[in-house]
Amino acid sequence: MNRLYLSIFILLSSLSYSQVTLEGFVRAEDNGEPIPQVYVVNLSTEESATSNSNGFFSIEMSSSDTLLLSHISFKYQQFILPNIEDEERWITVINLEPRSYLLEEIEVVEYQISTNRPRPMVLEEPNVPYEEDVVYPETAGRPSVSSPVDLLYWYFGSRPRQLRELQRLKEEDRYRRQLVEGNNREILQEITGLSPEELEAFVWTCKYRDIPISTLNDYDLLVSLLRCYAEYVQEIEDNQVLDDAQNGW
Repeated sequence: MNRLYLSIFILLSSLSYSQVTLEGFVRAEDNGEPIPQVYVVNLSTEESATSNSNGFFSIEMSSSDTLLLSHISFKYQQFILPNIEDEERWITVINLEPRSYLLEEIEVVEYQISTNRPRPMVLEEPNVPYEEDVVYPETAGRPSVSSPVDLLYWYFGSRPRQLRELQRLKEEDRYRRQLVEGNNREILQEITGLSPEELEAFVWTCKYRDIPISTLNDYDLLVSLLRCYAEYVQEIEDNQVLDDAQNGW
């Protein structure tokens, strides 16, 4: 007899604890819209599910289990499966009540930022000297033996060498300008018999001698040009001989 009671108790227990597939739709209580991303947890088995975009979810539970539904915008909701028998699938609709958040008052304080305040801008004249007030340094002369470092730099430095070359070019330009002035060009044409084009080429090939230009008069200038002309003619003859030798006479 006791075995019969035990068998009946086990059978009733198995029926009461039979698993049911719960399929639910979660809706908002105020407007009936489906609620996605609702987290559904079975508090007995700790199994969980999440509703989709239509508010649908599916989870396994027993008649004695309790579901907890949570969403950030709604209040928590518990669901208990009703006492059903011989059911393997149960469909239900669960409504969630919206949650209202009370926001505290936020005090906005204005800070006085000194860097943004308008400041008077005084227009001042630029601190640039006028052209007549600019004093250019004079060209330094050749250093003496008393300053050996400066003397070595004068002879072997690249900067002094460039300055000396520039001074020499200026003297040559002055030499040619003095030739152009007055009747020196016409006299040189009569003496040499060169045309104006040949005379121009000759003047550019003529090198300035180490004689101060300021001390030359017209006679000295013509004498130096004639000496240069003789060198110019000799150079032309030498070049002609070399050209004939290369061409096989």
